[in-house]
Amino acid sequence: MCQLDCVPKLVIFDCDGVVVDSEPLTLQLIRDDLAARGLPLDLTKTTDLFMGGTIAGAGAQAREMGADIPEDWARSNL
Repeated sequence: MCQLDCVPKLVIFDCDGVVVDSEPLTLQLIRDDLAARGLPLDLTKTTDLFMGGTIAGAGAQAREMGADIPEDWARSNL
């Protein structure tokens, strides 16, 4: 049995997409949130616009496209 001073044999760091790819779920959540803020987009368009970007960048671009995005949107959606 391992005590508090036990050293692990292996540590895995998941650089998003290596073990679990969370981007498809994140894009669906962004799509739903933007629709509620007046910018309805289908998932394909959402993916084309925001895949590989940052949440802050998505918010800025959505604001330019007419969505009602508050200034703290990126922080409040973490």
